[in-house]
Amino acid sequence: LANLRSMIALQWTWPGKKTLFMGCEFGQWKEWDFEASLDWELLECTSHRGLRNLVADLNNMYLTHPTWAESDHKPDKFEWIDCNDADGQTLSFVKFGATAQDTLLVACNFSSQLCHRDWGCPHSGRWRVVLDTDARIYGGDGSSGASEFKTFNPSLDNQLHKLSFSVNKWSVRILTHDQ
Repeated sequence: LANLRSMIALQWTWPGKKTLFMGCEFGQWKEWDFEASLDWELLECTSHRGLRNLVADLNNMYLTHPTWAESDHKPDKFEWIDCNDADGQTLSFVKFGATAQDTLLVACNFSSQLCHRDWGCPHSGRWRVVLDTDARIYGGDGSSGASEFKTFNPSLDNQLHKLSFSVNKWSVRILTHDQ
């Protein structure tokens, strides 16, 4: 389910409209069958409830965060930070808002190992994690570590600043700029 959590978080942060099919919001194992009910009993399992909580939180952020829905269709509001780390199986991008504090930095780790590295970022100052798919509330390990960071120089990945933080295996962390 960690892979599914990271895939859904990537889909929700990626530009464009969001769609899920029957049962994906809680990790139904079998293919959907119009003649049968969804496997609602899976919600008795902590990991499936966690996935449902993640989808609910992503939906809430999509509706309430000023950058998420407003910039879905604006190409100048999306910028790759690093999409060339095939060996490390990470990628990162920024979704810009109207102000620096509306900016979202999305860091993904699709490998089977905890990844600690430097990530480029566009604004100096403090950044904090607003969503981590590896959080225990979502059924994850909660192993990524700290959730607040301060930028430092020199620049990285065509960004003026950088942050140093971990992203656990098969997970996505979403950060926002704090003033």
